[in-house]
Amino acid sequence: MATEPTHAVFTVAAEADKDAMAEQLRLHETGVTSYVEMSRGLAEAGVEKWIFDTGALTIAYYDRAGNVLLSEQI
Repeated sequence: MATEPTHAVFTVAAEADKDAMAEQLRLHETGVTSYVEMSRGLAEAGVEKWIFDTGALTIAYYDRAGNVLLSEQI
């Protein structure tokens, strides 16, 4: 199930930068950025979408080509 956007649509970088993505996740996990700020930062790092799998208890981050950049247990 997909939800409707709750903020402006951000331009996703053509090339993914895994280090920049990791930094954006770290900033959000430590409370430095809001959800919207994290979303903007991930788009700038080339993350097009992320999917929570509530059955497998994972979250996966994808680039514009559909490649998994990171998959984590939650």
